[in-house]
Amino acid sequence: MIAPAQIEKIIQSLNLDGKVGQVSPMTGGISAEMTLVELLLPAGTTKWIIRQPSKETLMERPRVVCMEYELLKLLRNKALPVPLPVFIDETGKFFNTPTLVLEYLSGSISFAIPAQPQRVDRMAQMLAAIHNIEISQLDSAEVPPLEISLQGCFGEETVTMDEVLNEEALLTTLTHHLQKLKNDPSVLLHGDYWTGNLLWRNDDLTGIIDWEDAWMGPALYDLAITRIDLAYTFGKNAARQFTETYLTARKVNCANLPIWDLVAALQLIRFINHNLQGWSRFYSPYGRQDLTAEVIAGRINQFTEDAVSQLS
Repeated sequence: MIAPAQIEKIIQSLNLDGKVGQVSPMTGGISAEMTLVELLLPAGTTKWIIRQPSKETLMERPRVVCMEYELLKLLRNKALPVPLPVFIDETGKFFNTPTLVLEYLSGSISFAIPAQPQRVDRMAQMLAAIHNIEISQLDSAEVPPLEISLQGCFGEETVTMDEVLNEEALLTTLTHHLQKLKNDPSVLLHGDYWTGNLLWRNDDLTGIIDWEDAWMGPALYDLAITRIDLAYTFGKNAARQFTETYLTARKVNCANLPIWDLVAALQLIRFINHNLQGWSRFYSPYGRQDLTAEVIAGRINQFTEDAVSQLS
């Protein structure tokens, strides 16, 4: 729990004339702990998000706070809807762990079916805009390259394969095809561009959050992550629409897309970690009781079967 006294030190460091209002831990964070802070300033009330990466994230990417801080500054200067970084505690001097203080963005995460398909098009157009950024303009952020290997994409081997989601067969197939991906050109990748990292106000995309998984790598990596998210959340037609809109906004060679689809699928399977019921429950507060474990599994399996059928 972050104490008001810690936040007051940040206010003093930024030479702000203000007081700390309500401090509220936020739920739903998977790779970081987040706290919503209300600030009482002479000009009015404002809000910050205090974001603290998990120990696991810091072990994998020790400089993630610095990278995200610099990257968000650069992206904000390009008028992209990302949080403005307010303060960085790189060494944990103020919060006892590396910490990023961000402005609060209005909007909310939504998995509502009636919100489609307008939002699918907006998602695709925004991802194309991110991928069109000249990567030489992002050097100061030191975004690391994506390691295209089994270890780089999936981490340590699992002890028990997920039989329901055909994990072993997918891994075997990818082992034979992964080498083909290493010559794809690099762009800035969000690295986790899915519905849960987007904020909406009506049909306006007001925020793209959680940039800690950013990489330099092939555009199809991001594309595949969003495709499987949409496929199991809204159905394969949503994934198809997203892809078509993206390719209208930005031309890219899709010859290796089926392989990247399998990469994204296997990453999702490892994330679910034999707990389809638990992942299904994640969607209930968003009004998606229709996304049962059986529905999610069936749509993921259909997605991977379609990808495998396109491999040569």
